[in-house]
Amino acid sequence: MRLKPLTLISYALLSTTLLFAGVCHAHKQVCQKTDDQIDELTNGIKNMDNLYAYYQHYAACDDGYHISDSTSATTEVLIIHWDSVISPNAMINRDKGFRSFVFDHITFCEEEKDLATLEELSSSCRSRKICQDIHRRVK
Repeated sequence: MRLKPLTLISYALLSTTLLFAGVCHAHKQVCQKTDDQIDELTNGIKNMDNLYAYYQHYAACDDGYHISDSTSATTEVLIIHWDSVISPNAMINRDKGFRSFVFDHITFCEEEKDLATLEELSSSCRSRKICQDIHRRVK
């Protein structure tokens, strides 16, 4: 018995979905740090390199209790190091996962002063896609 082409496509899509779901599940990280260790790590975020290292190694720890500290650190780094953030070679432009991580923290930010500063900074370079994307996040 031959399967219809639509059935074959359905099976192929289902198989691909299950494969990727299994791969994603297998790579899900679990935080191996204590609250005090994570506090120390977020306090050490002073520039884009520190922020990227935190994202790479401790993103699994970035939830609940720690999200406000890492959000504050993220927005502070964005503001202080704005020129390196919008550089075409910036990691935020090269790593989509990191870009999403940063944008999520912009979304979580509740500090009106920081949001206003990010809005002002991103308004000054609206010809760049990164600035447009950040500007949309802070509005």
